[in-house]
Amino acid sequence: MELDAEQQQIGLELRNGESLEVNFALIDLQSNSLLWDDLSFESGWWTGLSGLYRGYMLFYTYEDQQNPELKNVFAMETAEREVCWAYSGYNHLAFRDWSTIGFSRQEEDRYYSMIDLRTGELRSLEDEEGLRLLEEGKAGLKQAGKENSFPVQYVEGSPYFATVQEFLAEQFNVQAVKACEYLEIFDKIIISYYTANSEKPANFILVCNEEDVSLLLHEQLDKAGEGVALDTFFVSGRKLIFTKEKRTIECYEI
Repeated sequence: MELDAEQQQIGLELRNGESLEVNFALIDLQSNSLLWDDLSFESGWWTGLSGLYRGYMLFYTYEDQQNPELKNVFAMETAEREVCWAYSGYNHLAFRDWSTIGFSRQEEDRYYSMIDLRTGELRSLEDEEGLRLLEEGKAGLKQAGKENSFPVQYVEGSPYFATVQEFLAEQFNVQAVKACEYLEIFDKIIISYYTANSEKPANFILVCNEEDVSLLLHEQLDKAGEGVALDTFFVSGRKLIFTKEKRTIECYEI
C-alpha cells in the first residue's frame, strides 16, 4: 500500500496467493471512491508497487529473482494508465519534486541517480548530491503527509512491547507475540498485533477508546508468515485505513 499525500490517493497491490495473480488499485480519499482495481501486467506475480506520487505510479520487477536488490523499474500515469518509461537495474528510494531518487549497483558499489517522472530523463548523481536529495525528498514527503499518522512498531523483547502485551492481556484477554504496531490518536488507541492462539500466528487490528478502554473494532488482518509487517495501518485525517489479506482495503472514520 502506497500513499500519495499530496493527491490524497492510495495505491494498492492486491495479491492472490492461490492463483499467483497480482492486480493494482487506486483509491481517492477525498471522494472515498475506488478509481480502478483491475490493473495488471504481463510480468504478473513478479511485479510490485514501489511508490505513488503526483499522479504517477512506480512499479518494479525483479531482474534476478534470486537477488531482490536487482530490480527493473517502470512508471505509469494513473489518469491514462499508460506506461511512460522503464529502466533496468534501478532501485527507487524516495521522491523529490517531480523525480524519483534511487540507485543502481555494480558489484558492491552504489551509483545514485534521479529520473524525471514526466519525461523519463535520467541524471547521474555524485554520492554527496544523491544523499542530500534523498534527505530532502524524505523531508518533503513528511511535510506533505503531516495530516497522516503511522504507528510505531515494537518487537518482542523490548520494554515497550511488554507494556502493550500486558495491556492487551489484561483488557482483552489477548496474548500478543512477535511484534505490534501502536498509535494513540485523537481519543483512540490503535494496535496491530500478532497472536499464536490458533494453529498459525495471525495478525489482528484493535481499536479502543483511550478513556474507558471500550472496544470499538477488532478484526483479523491476515494470517501471519514467518516475519512481521510494517505499517499495517495508518490514519489519514480522521480515517483509519488498513488492508485485509493483501486483497481488500477498509476505511473507518475515527
